[in-house]
Amino acid sequence: MDLIASENLTLKEFYITNTTLLSIYPETNRKPRLDRLKINCDFDIFTAQNDADNPLNFMITFNVKCNEEEKPGYFFDIGAVGEFILSKTQEINDKTKNQYILYTALPMIINSIRVYIQQITSMHAFGTYLLPVLDLGKLLKQKEIEEDSINN
Repeated sequence: MDLIASENLTLKEFYITNTTLLSIYPETNRKPRLDRLKINCDFDIFTAQNDADNPLNFMITFNVKCNEEEKPGYFFDIGAVGEFILSKTQEINDKTKNQYILYTALPMIINSIRVYIQQITSMHAFGTYLLPVLDLGKLLKQKEIEEDSINN
């Protein structure tokens, strides 16, 4: 079976820009409820035009922390950058460009961060933390609302 690959979108580079991981220990022997960690997510998209290709610098930052009611657990502050090349941009309409960005590139970055979080927590006292499935629609809507409030 051949790998189904995009002819127009290529991941050029992915790297972590910053990481903070803290284990917050309970005052008693109570085991933390990692499924109750509060997740905040934000992302920005930076683009630059050139003659042949349109490099798309896509940046996403994550902040995962404990709820106030659930003190024991993890606190994360993770930043990451994914750089993509979107080729043949003259042949692609704006709707298709946005679909590549929001429904292919963004999930790739989220998944890379998910794997990174899983790896760095695997040797900590509370065990591996698996980032839950994010509602992409809500994430995009939240970003849209924030952008509207910034622009107005």
